[in-house]
Amino acid sequence: MLDAISRVYPIFFETLSKKVFPLYSRGGFDFEQIFAGRSGTSPYERLTEDAKLIALKTELHEWAARFNADSASWLLDAALHTMRGWYGIPERRNSLCWDLPLSRVIAPVPAIAFECPGWEVQGLTFAEYREFVDRQLVDYEKKIRKMAESRGLVRSQRQFSQRNFDWFVLYQFAAWSSGKIAGEGSLQSEKGLDESTVLKGIKTVAHLISWNDLRKTHQQNRKTH
Repeated sequence: MLDAISRVYPIFFETLSKKVFPLYSRGGFDFEQIFAGRSGTSPYERLTEDAKLIALKTELHEWAARFNADSASWLLDAALHTMRGWYGIPERRNSLCWDLPLSRVIAPVPAIAFECPGWEVQGLTFAEYREFVDRQLVDYEKKIRKMAESRGLVRSQRQFSQRNFDWFVLYQFAAWSSGKIAGEGSLQSEKGLDESTVLKGIKTVAHLISWNDLRKTHQQNRKTH
């Protein structure tokens, strides 16, 4: 989704750089302590220790709320990680590079710890032996997936439509109506594009990224300049 934002609505990142990062860079915060804080809470939630941190949290929330993104805690955490990167490497800020935190860590991941007897060449074909080894790997895969799911991770969908992400960004962040998105798409030669198609694509992305708070449709379209 961040790639879609960069492509169709970069003002989202630009505003973070112009409005929030200056406060971050002046703060003198001990962010290593914040990022390594209590398990079960996000870095954004931990911005409560003193007045400076609370001020940064307020500014960050106002930035996100401007783009109908204040309910996405993972995005607020990503903004903090990103600004830490910008602070350490100014070139990353110049190019508006973003960092996504790995909020749920599965560590240590158990090593592959199974033993297989050697290939008995007189009793098995190699295809039969390989099938036996593959079954051990399948069991290992199931074990790791079960462990990941027990920690709240969700298996990502590998196939998706990029234009659906573009529609989601324009709808949620830029506050375009589905009708306007359909109209602009039609101008760009997306044949047969209608409002119901756009809404379906937006909801598909919202489900894919676990975005539970789509903006209200009565909001006015936001000007981008």
